[in-house]
Amino acid sequence: MISTCRRSWFPVLLASGVLVCTLMSCGSKQGATKSNFKAAIQAELDKQPVCIITTLPYDVPGWNGQLKTDGNMEALVRAGLVKRTQMMVAGSPMDAMLEDTRPKTVPGYRYEAAEPAKKYLIEIHNPMGASTELCYGKKKVDEVVRFTEPASVTGMTASQVTYTWELTDIADWARNPDVETHFHTDQFLDAADSPRQAQMELVLSNDGWHFQSGF
Repeated sequence: MISTCRRSWFPVLLASGVLVCTLMSCGSKQGATKSNFKAAIQAELDKQPVCIITTLPYDVPGWNGQLKTDGNMEALVRAGLVKRTQMMVAGSPMDAMLEDTRPKTVPGYRYEAAEPAKKYLIEIHNPMGASTELCYGKKKVDEVVRFTEPASVTGMTASQVTYTWELTDIADWARNPDVETHFHTDQFLDAADSPRQAQMELVLSNDGWHFQSGF
C-alpha cells in the first residue's frame, strides 16, 4: 500500500517540477537566475574599464619666454607613461582673445604617450570631442547578492540586480604615489581586496538579459 502511494505521487511531483522549470526558463539564458544575471552584468562591466582621463598628445606653451610644465602630466612622466619633448607648439588661446601680436607658435612642451603606456590607452569619442584614457584595471563580478522579481516596466521585462564587484588586472603604475595623488586611483584600488556593492537594471530580450542604457 505504501509503495503504491509513493508511485501515485511521482507523476504529480514530476509535473510540478516541469511547471516550475518552465516558469523559470531552466537552462535558458532568459531565466531569472543568478548565473544569467552575473553573465549579463559582466558583459557590461567588460565595457567599463577603470581609467584615468587625460589628453594625449598635450601641448603646454611657454609664457613670456618661460617654459611651463603641467603637474598632472609630470606625474605620468615620472611613472614612465608619458614622455615630454621641448618643441615649438601653438600659443595660448588667450593670445588670440587678447589680439596678441606674438608668433602663432611659441617654445613649449609636448606630452605624448610613452611606449609602455600604449597598451593601456583607449580613445573616447563623444559629442564634446575626443579624449584619451589610461586604463589601469577591470571590474569583475564577485557575487549576485539579490534581484527583484522580473516585472513589466514600460513594455519591457526588467529586474534590478544587486551585486558586488572587485578590481582585477591592476596595472602597477596605478599604485605609483604620484599617480595616486594627481589622479586619485586609490579610490578604486581598495576594491581589489574589498568587493564593492552596486546595482544594475537588466532587461530581458529574446536572447537573454542585458543592460540597456537610459532604461
